Amino acid sequence: MPKGELTIDIFCNPPEKVRRMYEAVSDLVRERTNISTIKVQDITERAGIGKGTAYEYFSSREEIIIMALFYEYGTKLDEVRKMMETISRFHDKINHLFDWLYENQDYNHSFMHIIRAATGSFGEKVCPKEKMPRVLLDGMNQFLFSVGDEIMEQGYREGAFTETDVTKRRLAFAAMLFQMILSFHDKKENPHFGMDYQEAREFAYQTLIKSLS
Repeated sequence: MPKGELTIDIFCNPPEKVRRMYEAVSDLVRERTNISTIKVQDITERAGIGKGTAYEYFSSREEIIIMALFYEYGTKLDEVRKMMETISRFHDKINHLFDWLYENQDYNHSFMHIIRAATGSFGEKVCPKEKMPRVLLDGMNQFLFSVGDEIMEQGYREGAFTETDVTKRRLAFAAMLFQMILSFHDKKENPHFGMDYQEAREFAYQTLIKSLS
């Protein structure tokens, strides 16, 4: 991980050169570059800095890549949180969240890398879960759950569903998001998916409500 004391602030508010490396990795991932083939030189050239600079902050290319993915993850979640604050009703928040996911489909590819990294399921284990500092995993969980929990608690207060168990709410919320992300992918790859975006959006919402009622 970045040299020096590791805190959540290091990847939320990185130094300028580190931020440029993070953005370079994100660009490469969104361009569908095979993550296992990304080299430190690819990253630093895209970032416009010298290769040696990377090792002033990181010990390996794996550390740069996983921290870059977490950086984008945290940045995007903060964007979602600010968007949610401008919307009053639960159903409207869910619909706007679906729209955001649809409009940011390139980011979904990075998000799937995050899940694989956090579970240690990369083919070459770019950064196995057991090697990630606890502060990093706890920090990202906090970012994710704080957004989802706030939305789901509002749904409960409005009477959209009756489930009070937080874990079940989180599972249902995550399942709903994956359902929509996969539907975007299937629709793009298979024009005979059989359900347009508006229908898929409402189906995912109703599935969430039924699973928690």
